Amino acid sequence: MKHLYKSMVLFSILLFLSAFMACASMSPKKQLTMSYGIYNSQYTSYMTDTGYVLNDSGEWEKLTTPELTDDQKDLLRKKKKILTQMYPLLKVYDSMVVGTTPYSDKTEQELLNLIDQLAALIE
Repeated sequence: MKHLYKSMVLFSILLFLSAFMACASMSPKKQLTMSYGIYNSQYTSYMTDTGYVLNDSGEWEKLTTPELTDDQKDLLRKKKKILTQMYPLLKVYDSMVVGTTPYSDKTEQELLNLIDQLAALIE
């Protein structure tokens, strides 16, 4: 079952990534929406894999401490590191899209690189 879940998550990331790469015909707002979608799906995946569930008030609540292999723990550490780096970049990219921060190719490329790293973890 987990293999099926990983395949579905990988497919969604690759779908988002391929659409993101076709950004010549996509507005910056759509690029931003897709980036947030990738971040949110991977954050949710990380939280559920570490034993948290979203309660009725929309807050994460620890229900279990899953027994994970060393490889699974390593994967989750890597994912957490990427997500931690990705969130502030999303905020900067968001401010670039709304025009409160000057556009930066570097920020956009860093964001794409982090999305690539997330996709590589799932393969």
